Amino acid sequence: MGATQTGVILGTAAYMAPEQARGKAVDRRADIWAFGVVLYEMLAGRRPFQGEDASETLAAVIKEEPDWNALPGDTPATIRHLLCRCLAKDPRQRLRDMGDFRLFSEPTPDDPASGKGGPAMSAALPLRRRIVPWALTTVFLSALAFTLALWPPWRMAAPPFVPLHLSMEAGPDLEVGGVGNGRRLALSPDGGMLAFTGRKIGSGTKWQLYVRKLDQLQAVPLPGTEGAGSHFFSPDGQWIAFFSNLPENKWKKISVTGGIIQPLLESDIESTGGRPGSWTRDGMIMNSLPETS
Repeated sequence: MGATQTGVILGTAAYMAPEQARGKAVDRRADIWAFGVVLYEMLAGRRPFQGEDASETLAAVIKEEPDWNALPGDTPATIRHLLCRCLAKDPRQRLRDMGDFRLFSEPTPDDPASGKGGPAMSAALPLRRRIVPWALTTVFLSALAFTLALWPPWRMAAPPFVPLHLSMEAGPDLEVGGVGNGRRLALSPDGGMLAFTGRKIGSGTKWQLYVRKLDQLQAVPLPGTEGAGSHFFSPDGQWIAFFSNLPENKWKKISVTGGIIQPLLESDIESTGGRPGSWTRDGMIMNSLPETS
């Protein structure tokens, strides 16, 4: 338990920061130092601080400077500058964290590594190299703003409407029809299902509702909808409203999968004329009334 108390040195001597070797408080900048030691060792093939034992190694860490001439001659200037910032004796002169490398990528003339073992580093980029990127960016943004002002995307003309032509058969033994002037066909809001009034050919049975998914070949009857007509889908496509004169003149609804028929609203056929209606998204049923003299 006492090994990690304040003032107790704990770690590998060759990679300890000077403040750590002195037994002082450490923070993330000690890790920055260790990173610099490892990077130097990878480039130079030797440790920046060496000694015959741990005590001599710690003394070198505290007092000596790395041999910058040991770095390869083609080491990039930015890497030399990074090493200087990582291996600064004073923690306040070190990088605060590795994200600060971008802020210190520009070398300064007083770096110990400058001009030793490689080409000298420039203190600043030429004025032209600093201004040209910003100028190009400004020109691009200005051109973009001008283009959007003249031709904003929200004012672009909508693509021309192209009608969709659909051809299908009700089935080999079905005929589509109905009584009166009511609607024969209705398409679901999502365009995936068709509802129609039909009956078996030659059967003499009552007209009733059939539903058919457009990705299927078989139409399915909805039992209990005999005499139905003027049908239309609910907004979510899960119900079909229809007018039925069997056994009484009423508006009803049924699920597209079949099941119990439910009354929708009451009306007689003279007041509506069996005209198809529409079902709005807020649940309102709308229907047109015939003209009266």
